[in-house]
Amino acid sequence: MTTDLLRPTYAVRTIKNVMIPMSDGTRLAADLLVPDGPGPFPAILEYLPYRKDDMPALPGSPHHYLAERGFVGARVDVRGTGGSEGVATDEYTPQEQLDACEVIAWLSRQAWCNGNVGMWGSSYGGFTAIQTAMHNPPALKAIVAHAATDDRYNDDVHYYGGCLQAIELLPYPLGMVAANALPPHAEYAKEDWARIWQQHMEQNPPWMLNWLRHQTEDEYWLRGSLKADYGAIRCPVYLIGGWADGYTNAVFRMLKHLRVPNKALVGPWVHMRPADAYPGPNIHYLHELARWWAYWLRGEKTGVMEEPPIALYIQEGAAPHPFLPHMPGHWRGLDTWPPEGVHDQVLYLGARGCLCSQPERCTESDLYPYRATVGTASGFWCPAGALGLSQDQAVDEARSLTYTSAPLDAPLEILGAPRATLYVSSTAEIAYFAVKISDVAPDGSSRLVCRGLLNATHRSSHCEPEPLAPGEVYELHISLKYTSWIFQAGHRLRVAIASSDWPTVWPSPLPATNHVFRGRARPSHIVLPVVDPDASWAPQPQFLPPPASSERTPAFTQADKPSWQVIRDVAEGTMVVRIQGGRSLAEVGASDEHPEQAYAKGISRRTILHRDGKTEAVARAGIKSTATELHVDIELNIKVDDEPFYGRHWLETIPRNLM
Repeated sequence: MTTDLLRPTYAVRTIKNVMIPMSDGTRLAADLLVPDGPGPFPAILEYLPYRKDDMPALPGSPHHYLAERGFVGARVDVRGTGGSEGVATDEYTPQEQLDACEVIAWLSRQAWCNGNVGMWGSSYGGFTAIQTAMHNPPALKAIVAHAATDDRYNDDVHYYGGCLQAIELLPYPLGMVAANALPPHAEYAKEDWARIWQQHMEQNPPWMLNWLRHQTEDEYWLRGSLKADYGAIRCPVYLIGGWADGYTNAVFRMLKHLRVPNKALVGPWVHMRPADAYPGPNIHYLHELARWWAYWLRGEKTGVMEEPPIALYIQEGAAPHPFLPHMPGHWRGLDTWPPEGVHDQVLYLGARGCLCSQPERCTESDLYPYRATVGTASGFWCPAGALGLSQDQAVDEARSLTYTSAPLDAPLEILGAPRATLYVSSTAEIAYFAVKISDVAPDGSSRLVCRGLLNATHRSSHCEPEPLAPGEVYELHISLKYTSWIFQAGHRLRVAIASSDWPTVWPSPLPATNHVFRGRARPSHIVLPVVDPDASWAPQPQFLPPPASSERTPAFTQADKPSWQVIRDVAEGTMVVRIQGGRSLAEVGASDEHPEQAYAKGISRRTILHRDGKTEAVARAGIKSTATELHVDIELNIKVDDEPFYGRHWLETIPRNLM
């Protein structure tokens, strides 16, 4: 492990709001964090719509850390956001990707640059790194993508298994409606301030409308998805993920399909950076980034490519807790993915709720009523901050079909993506099937390990869904999320099956009674990727703990303390989930008796303070469903010094497409 990069070498100077010209005349705003030395230095680009001037790169932040070690940090607002000119018509547009290529070319031509550029980011920045690398700009030599995906339709905050996401549908996109309407900072934009603000305020649309219009996997989603052509990337790739994050699956697909030098790091974390995320342990990930960049952008021998390329945190099991501070476990190094030493173990659904090693002779079925509000104990698709992990699954399992193994005689480790094959029928033309695997402790507590979901009308394709024929039996193949987990001796393994996962996904619209078949003729089962107890592994990875000055999330004050509420009305059969934190409030509601009548509503505030006052953008949205439509109402209001200044309104009815 190289230690020279631990020591800062350079003082850092910041060059604010450099306007980088694009070929169509639009200019993008960039902040440069430059090492105070003769250079030349490589450049590292972070490319986001999150208004760089609202989040200065302070000491200890990634770009400042890297600049101290001889890399120029470039923080660039994408077109139509922050201090950049133009219009942000949507996330991840083709124009946005082409702009990034021009930014990279511009960086490589600067006198202080050695001609080599890297690109990195978390979440949106990870997406843009992957998508830009697909265009192969000549100066881009390597990327780091943390918490990002290769599949925008199936593995992002829009759709999940062909089902519309629910709770994720509001906080992020609604926050972007507000943020994209705020003015640039006048002290940096200067004479361009009014023109840029007017352009953003009057022309930036709500992105979520496009997401709702495209309910199947069409070209809209594929244009920013690496899965369409893994060979498009020709530069080295470092992938970072978390087992509790929503974007875990993409790490392993890319490991399998990329044909360039690559590394992967997966810890137990939620959608937060590895220095700060829960559950721990946390690591000094900026040191790992510096080693990567020094090797690929400066040609230094840091040892980063001499280690096992894959580092995974093996989770040894924990009781359910929504904000688990530490996950018991250990690090493991792998040379390849999929790894050797992992085999498939099949468990069949059996009578009286048992999991069996062989299918039973007689073919029978278990039936259950579709309840739209099952799922509230499962946590969130992409937990982060106040959006926590799963709770005890008992409340959901009581309203699901469950199949449980006998207590284990010895520990059982799984590593990879479990798969379920279900033989099912429904009385409805639209039905979802959610499969969850849990770890049941001797005290009866049930901890969610992983889950998968499929809109059965997407059983053949996410491109062209087909309605179910009521009463007909279908064979469904459902992939569950990649995971690492050790079921300890004395614990039991449980499979729970329901037809909703609320509030992760919007309920299907039709009441239904569903059957799951089992037995030799229709052997519903799960396949576990089980680790051989005597498997051999590469040397265990070693990571430094995060420095005391890392990007730690501050303790919440009483005024902005987040809230996560689940409110059940037993008489009405409704369930409301309400989350509130800082600048946003979101609420979603569903009914067991009337699953077609779900709703989501929320509000998001974004404020910037000036020397002479403040500007506040408030975005509000409401979505209501019927059996056949989604009714969408979005409103934007801007206030200057608490006085109304500008407003916009969007109303649209969007047909539901077998969803």
